[in-house]
Amino acid sequence: MAETGPCGRCSEIHFDRGPQFSEGPECVPDHSEHCPRYLEIWNLVFMEFEQLSDGTRIPLPMRSVDTGMGLERLASVIQGVDSNYDTDLFTPIHAALRGLLGHDPEAFEAERFSYQVIADHSRAATFLLADGVEPANTGQGYVLRRLIRRAIWHGRKLGRSEPFLAVAADAVIETMAGAYPHLAEHRNLILASLRGEEVKFRRTLEAGSRILERSLSGLVGDIEPVAGRRAQDLPTDAPILSGSEIFKLHDTYGFPVELTLERAAEFGVCADLEGFNALMSAQKARSRQGGKAAAL
Repeated sequence: MAETGPCGRCSEIHFDRGPQFSEGPECVPDHSEHCPRYLEIWNLVFMEFEQLSDGTRIPLPMRSVDTGMGLERLASVIQGVDSNYDTDLFTPIHAALRGLLGHDPEAFEAERFSYQVIADHSRAATFLLADGVEPANTGQGYVLRRLIRRAIWHGRKLGRSEPFLAVAADAVIETMAGAYPHLAEHRNLILASLRGEEVKFRRTLEAGSRILERSLSGLVGDIEPVAGRRAQDLPTDAPILSGSEIFKLHDTYGFPVELTLERAAEFGVCADLEGFNALMSAQKARSRQGGKAAAL
């Protein structure tokens, strides 16, 4: 899973969706991530070794099988749809959002990436809130807050300036409560928490977004951002957003770093994370020194 740690041979099960999905001779199961014809639905890793930092492998004291089947991928195969997000686990969420935003099927397809992010994140947030997790700046609460804020960001990209996540969460509850009754039991708490977090974050988002987009436009000029573009897809000579700019957005305006990175990539701009991390480390060191001085 990384450069070091448990590893071994693996056996994968792929579903052939048919030649109509093929994209040329390179479209083979080994390249399934980039080949829509073959969908990996199951993976079994036979854990035999531990890989060390120098690349050598030593036998594990106890061997095992790490196996995982993609439930939603299997559902997409059984239901004969193109992706996880077209199964009956997600289409009710899309439908609720489309009704709220007034989007027809063509508009939905044009904005599919943002719809999928909102559907996925609102579902995860609904379950976390039902399980008693609250938005916070640490631990599980931080994960929840990041999910909610990224969903809000994509709602903004769809043109929604008013709270909307409660509508998505309500669709999640209606869809999943048959199997997870506690979702319905905690409906009021879930919806109220989402509304409160959304109102709070929108103030941060509006101010930070204006500053960020001015900085990005200054680097690339008047170009149209590409939704879903990732940092790893950018050329090596792409413009760079400075670590100090990222730090200012985070420290002064409370703008989430992950959203800065995502928006920068969409504008074709790399981010100086090393510079940002150095500034964060320096700030933490100053905080520690301040704490010591106060104690003295």
